[in-house]
Amino acid sequence: MLTKNLPLKGIIRFSIVPVFIAILWSGCVVCAFYFFNFKWLAIPFLPISLIGIAVSFYLGFKNNASNERQNDARKNWGSITNDADPLSLY
Repeated sequence: MLTKNLPLKGIIRFSIVPVFIAILWSGCVVCAFYFFNFKWLAIPFLPISLIGIAVSFYLGFKNNASNERQNDARKNWGSITNDADPLSLY
């Protein structure tokens, strides 16, 4: 049987290890940057923001295209079910 809600215990059980790995990795990077003077880890903000804007436009257009396809499929399925005559099957 499918349930409509996802229990918090299940979310925590499947996501706790990746979250701890991400926290550990980001802590290592921050410590390397500040305490060991790894200045080559610094990334300028401008390229990251430009890439982020380009990715957001791309995903927005892909999302609109997939929504359009879903709406067309829903309309086609509705017309098939509305045009079907249940008495013609006998």
